[in-house]
Amino acid sequence: MLNQIKNTVKTVLALLGLVFSFFVSQAQECLSLGTSTWGDTANWSCDGVNRLPTCGDTVKIQTGDTVTVDNQYNLLGCGPAMIADVTGTLQFTTGNKLDLPCGSIFSIQTGGVVRKSTVGGGNSTLISICGSNIWTAGMGELNTPQSFGGEILPVELIGFEGELIDQNAHLTWSTATEQKSDYYSLYRSDEGSDWEFVKDVMASGNSNIRKDYSYIVYGLEGKTLFKLEQTDWDGTTKPLAIVELNGAPEENYQKINVYPNPTSSIINFQGLPSQFKGVFSLFDITGNLVYQTSIGQSLNNLDLREQGLKSGIYSGVLSCEAGVSTFLISLSR
Repeated sequence: MLNQIKNTVKTVLALLGLVFSFFVSQAQECLSLGTSTWGDTANWSCDGVNRLPTCGDTVKIQTGDTVTVDNQYNLLGCGPAMIADVTGTLQFTTGNKLDLPCGSIFSIQTGGVVRKSTVGGGNSTLISICGSNIWTAGMGELNTPQSFGGEILPVELIGFEGELIDQNAHLTWSTATEQKSDYYSLYRSDEGSDWEFVKDVMASGNSNIRKDYSYIVYGLEGKTLFKLEQTDWDGTTKPLAIVELNGAPEENYQKINVYPNPTSSIINFQGLPSQFKGVFSLFDITGNLVYQTSIGQSLNNLDLREQGLKSGIYSGVLSCEAGVSTFLISLSR
């Protein structure tokens, strides 16, 4: 399995390495420094440099700061998506706009405000993502925590876990929300290919509260991967996560955990054996390898901000000659 992961990574990184390295090198965190206009370079610190926010950046208007948009800023064609997070005040003078690139996320946190700086509404003062307005002055002040843009998933997965009890695989998963969710499907495989169908489990349809699911696969022998997929009412199917169990107790590999989880940046590896040397691989919900690196006692944490990853659920696989440890990582930006 380790050789298979390495070969896949070499192929993917050979094609995408230059693209990822470019975007990662450009993306920075831009913090407001006080009360001023959006176009005031001195009022922004982008990883310590005074410049205006641009595509790929994470923009944070901090508590107590008021940033005024007094011009029209069209960032639609400047490159990768942006993340804008408001805990202070973002206000607009009449007729001015903030047009964000496709895929961007705009969020208002507790205490944050988006408003027009003077009395009056209208549709010419606005914020848009990918050309679609998410706020106009005519909608009035926004002052409650909410988020716009990004990819809205039909299911928000909390976790997918497996536990080996008496050679039986006890599989459990939980969701925080579900939208038009029809059913879940479980599959098994020895090597991560030629998946064999196990069971369909009915979903909850629409739900805004936690839902827990479980299923037992009896008589596990050797290492087995289990894949969880979800199907919508319209028949659209999406892979959610993968977990691996070892049905041979004498070869069971020590469980390694990661924390904090969820995380917005750094993950730490807990429980690494002494003199540990292994390979960490990260897969997105479609099963594509998005990152890989070496891990050991001298390198037991990673800063995921440097990898150019989007918010979402990822499957982590930590491999060495002794075995494999798997876990879900929830990344939020």
